[in-house]
Amino acid sequence: MGKDRRIRKKRRKGALYCLLLFSAAAFVAAAGVYLLRHSGRKQLREGTVGDASAMHAQMERRRHTSELDVGLDYVEKAFAEAEDGIVQTEDAPEEKEGRIIYGGKTYDFNEDIMTFLVMGIDQRSETVREWAGEKDFDGGSADAVFLIVLNPHNSRMQIIAIDRNTITDVDFYDEEGKYTETLRTQLAVQHGFGDGAQKSAEYMEKAVSNLFYGLPIHGYCAVNMSAIEKVNDAVGGVDVTVLEDLTQWDGTLVKGQTVHLEGKSAFYYLRCRDTKAFGSAERRLERQKQYIGAFIMKAKQQFKENPALPITLFQQLKPYMTTDLTMGKAAYLAGLAAGFDFGATDIRKVEGETVMGEKFEEFYVDEEALYRMILDTFYEEAD
Repeated sequence: MGKDRRIRKKRRKGALYCLLLFSAAAFVAAAGVYLLRHSGRKQLREGTVGDASAMHAQMERRRHTSELDVGLDYVEKAFAEAEDGIVQTEDAPEEKEGRIIYGGKTYDFNEDIMTFLVMGIDQRSETVREWAGEKDFDGGSADAVFLIVLNPHNSRMQIIAIDRNTITDVDFYDEEGKYTETLRTQLAVQHGFGDGAQKSAEYMEKAVSNLFYGLPIHGYCAVNMSAIEKVNDAVGGVDVTVLEDLTQWDGTLVKGQTVHLEGKSAFYYLRCRDTKAFGSAERRLERQKQYIGAFIMKAKQQFKENPALPITLFQQLKPYMTTDLTMGKAAYLAGLAAGFDFGATDIRKVEGETVMGEKFEEFYVDEEALYRMILDTFYEEAD
């Protein structure tokens, strides 16, 4: 009996040690995630592309052009009527830096908003490869372009989808990487003029910032399309209702059917399109919008169960990804986004029209709609 008591006592001690070790490990893991998030928060404001003051100046110039002429704004109208002795100007909004007056309303730029550029890259290699020569679009094209917008003022996350064929200013470089000229062409090719890695991503970040009047962008993440399967399966797959027939690539992707995307099916759904059919890039973008919304909802659920999921994903994606986000930044952002509101209406697309160019499709942005989107997303109505 004495021997049995000693055995039971040892077992209890062993169980207690295991419990203590598990608790310690859990504490260390939680502390590690917390410290990563804390350090990431401090780093996020560093290295921002774009400038709020320059953006405001461009917004002001654009407001006075004919294509955005929506009539006299409140201040202009007040002063005009005052000259005729009709009204006083005391009620006119106060002028200050970063303030825009448009359509009779006054807007201030939201300095606390954080914006990130996410790209899906069509590159010849499966993993990220830095190309020595910068010619023949070696860097690969950006087939998916999105802005992730986090607004701490209302705890809301929004996503802006940008058509790959958007005609905008693209910087051209020679084989030695020296700038040669800026031409208006498809946004997607800007990535190809770089090295397929950091330079390419930075070129895209600048081009997208310029498209949005110099919008401050706080970081970028360019992921090779080959990583789709891994990202999708890491959250247990995603459910979608198939938007267009894709059975030539995957027999399960029948239009109108609700499917659970796993493995290659996710890749086909996000990547494939019939390049011979007009508007195929635009239709694919609708699929990508749909998928990203469903993926985020699924990832938020998984994050609640496993707070270390963003770190695991970050590590798995390293060979397929180019980013200026550190693991700390990624952990902080994931924790922040998990608590933000997000729904189907929070994914929007830059409006415009697709036309057939000499060789390729071209998407022309509706400038007035873009202007309103910028005001609605990155500005707030003044009190």
